[in-house]
Amino acid sequence: MIRHGLRTLTKHGHPEALRLLGYDHDTPVTVTDLTVTPTTVPIGGEVTVTFTFTAEGGSADHGSVGAGMTASVAHPTRSRRAGHGRLRG
Repeated sequence: MIRHGLRTLTKHGHPEALRLLGYDHDTPVTVTDLTVTPTTVPIGGEVTVTFTFTAEGGSADHGSVGAGMTASVAHPTRSRRAGHGRLRG
């Protein structure tokens, strides 16, 4: 129930909302080994995104680590819309 009520705040990275859910907003995170294949995707195609993200000091010292990503999605009308995803680790 709390997670549902805080979803807009967490989507925007609100530090206190994240802390209530067990995430530490101040944890330094490093992203490495980022690959996106293919680099150009036709409408209706698929893309694979892989990467490694590491919380400095380890998540045991800082609580849980969460990350989100946004991709620009083209539509047949040539308009673009943001697509969002959440990752937990």
